[in-house]
Amino acid sequence: MSTDETRPERIERLPERLPLFGDELPQAHVSLHALRVRDGEAWFDDEAIHGLSAVMAGIRWVDSLQKLASPERWQIVWVAVDHGIEGGRAYTGLAADEFWIDRSARLGYRDVARHAERMDAAMRGRILLATLDATAREAVRRALLMRDPDAWDRAPEAVHRALRPGTDRPAVA
Repeated sequence: MSTDETRPERIERLPERLPLFGDELPQAHVSLHALRVRDGEAWFDDEAIHGLSAVMAGIRWVDSLQKLASPERWQIVWVAVDHGIEGGRAYTGLAADEFWIDRSARLGYRDVARHAERMDAAMRGRILLATLDATAREAVRRALLMRDPDAWDRAPEAVHRALRPGTDRPAVA
C-alpha cells in the first residue's frame, strides 16, 4: 500500500458553516459581528468577539463587579448576519450584553458564560435587547443601516420592530 492510499482525502473547500454550540444552527452561512454601544453611539468592533477590542486591551478581568472601584458600563450587541443561498445578506439575530471597565485600575468584569450564551442566541436568530434603552436601540439601528442597508432591508420584521425609534421595552424573540 503506498503512502498516497493511506492519507485522508484533502479538504477541497471550507464547510458551509461551523457551528458555535451545536448542530441546530441555520443551514445558511451565518457570520457574527459585534457592536459596541456607549453614550448614544454604536460602532462595529469585531475584535470584541474574541475579547481583543481596543477598549479591552490591557484589562485584567476579575470575577466580580464589586472588585472594581469606579466601573464604567459598556454595552455590546452581537449581530448575526445570514448570508443567504442567493448571496443576499440579512441581519437575523441581535443579542445585547454588557461589560464593565475600571480604567484607572485597568480591571474589568464580564460574564463570559453570558457573553457566549448571547452570541449563540444571536447566531440562532433570537433578539435579546432588554438591556438597551431607546437611545441605544436607535444607535444600533443607525449603525446597522450605515454598515449594510441591503442587509437591513432583508432583515425580518422582528429586527425592525425591536429597533424601531422610540422603542424602550424589553425585546425578546
